[in-house]
Amino acid sequence: MSKTQIAFSYGGDLWIVDRTGGEARRLTSDIGIEIDPVFSPDGSMIAFTGEYDGNEDVYVIPARVAFRKGSHRIPGRTR
Repeated sequence: MSKTQIAFSYGGDLWIVDRTGGEARRLTSDIGIEIDPVFSPDGSMIAFTGEYDGNEDVYVIPARVAFRKGSHRIPGRTR
């Protein structure tokens, strides 16, 4: 949870919603499973565990963009 948003895992994907409520937005939609989202201290990034091809790794993405594994067009994505 950040000061303004809540990140959560549902159906193997990551979602984000404002703390005040509203419609949740899906951040991930891969064949793999994404779990355990955690915001950075300033709320700008989300770290999560992604399980793809039997491997679990930690990924970091901006809190405001959608993520697709293997996409190199998302600035700030690191593994």
